[in-house]
Amino acid sequence: MWLIPNLPDSAGPAVLMEYGVPGSSMMDSKGTLRVLAATLRCCWPDPATDPWPGLPASTGHVGQVLQRLVPGRNKVSRQQLLSAGLRRLSVSGWVLLEGADTVRIGPRIASFGSLELSTVRELWRLIPDTAEDGPEGS
Repeated sequence: MWLIPNLPDSAGPAVLMEYGVPGSSMMDSKGTLRVLAATLRCCWPDPATDPWPGLPASTGHVGQVLQRLVPGRNKVSRQQLLSAGLRRLSVSGWVLLEGADTVRIGPRIASFGSLELSTVRELWRLIPDTAEDGPEGS
């Protein structure tokens, strides 16, 4: 590990395992996990089913759900959070960006085991959705 003093943020689980470095504890200093939570809420209409591949959702719908998760931010700040979070999640395979304003759940979600899915299902139920723009209207 002395050859690489600092692993890049994009180092995935395989790289971390190769170097014997424990994975991150999922710190969310940039709000990326909240963006993932909002995306899951919008693209996974029924938590009794498997999340992958999910349904497409508009980034506007994801933004509305994100607004309910981080209500203290102004519109510009929230839009920056959404854009940056979706970009980071797309690079790592957690979401797929389809065009300028459509998002889907990424293939990395399919790797969740039954324990992770159980936890995500419980969290899904706690994430507020927007009544005026549900998944059907995306």
